[in-house]
Amino acid sequence: MALIRGAPARLALDFAPVRRRPGWLGWVLLGLGLVAVGLELVAFEAARADLAEREAIVARLRHQLQRKLSAAPAAPSAPPSAKEAQAAVKVSAQRNADWSGLFAGLARARSDDVALLEIHADAADGRLNLVGEAPALGAAFDHLRRLQQQGGLRDARIDRHEWTSGDGGDVIRFATSARWGNGR
Repeated sequence: MALIRGAPARLALDFAPVRRRPGWLGWVLLGLGLVAVGLELVAFEAARADLAEREAIVARLRHQLQRKLSAAPAAPSAPPSAKEAQAAVKVSAQRNADWSGLFAGLARARSDDVALLEIHADAADGRLNLVGEAPALGAAFDHLRRLQQQGGLRDARIDRHEWTSGDGGDVIRFATSARWGNGR
């Protein structure tokens, strides 16, 4: 409607479409969503109540178990058998042995000619077994003499020896035993 004849029509510069009002389908979907949320809230509350009830049951059972255990007298333990006592004495002797003294004595008795290959020490029995190699039988006996001079070792002796072929030629492999510590 132009007030003036021949005037151009009014320009509509709003390019956004006109919003439609929600229809009945939108309201139905909104109502169904609200019902679903309500049902989930009811299920959540039921699960939370069930969990709280189970936690209360577990706490009550733990309390009953603690009362029962504290009320019951401890059963007297049977005295250890001879085999168990012997094993305990052996472990105690192993732990209380003068290991640093033993290794210090072995270090003092070492020489450049003798290579110790194995060291077997049993503190409970007071036994020390060594396996070594020497280039000559004289070097093995020198090592034995140095072992005998150590204060913590006694009754040192060469138990066996044999000639073997080594990297540098023929060597003597020997086994030495000694007594040490508080062993029998």
